[in-house]
Amino acid sequence: KNLKENIIAVIETNIVESSKIYDWLTEMLPNYMIPRDIIFFKKFYYNKNGKLDRKKIIFESKKRVII
Repeated sequence: KNLKENIIAVIETNIVESSKIYDWLTEMLPNYMIPRDIIFFKKFYYNKNGKLDRKKIIFESKKRVII
């Protein structure tokens, strides 16, 4: 099974230029580490302890268009 099928990047940014980010990733990472999809958030969700709220990010990312 191809591992690349399972890699999804989640990025917090105000600027959504997926082609530039993808180009940068292809220059910096080996081919097998390049994400299949990139999901952009203007702001990540954090829980009361200040940690990244992974459950909410996963839930929200399922509602978004994947680039």
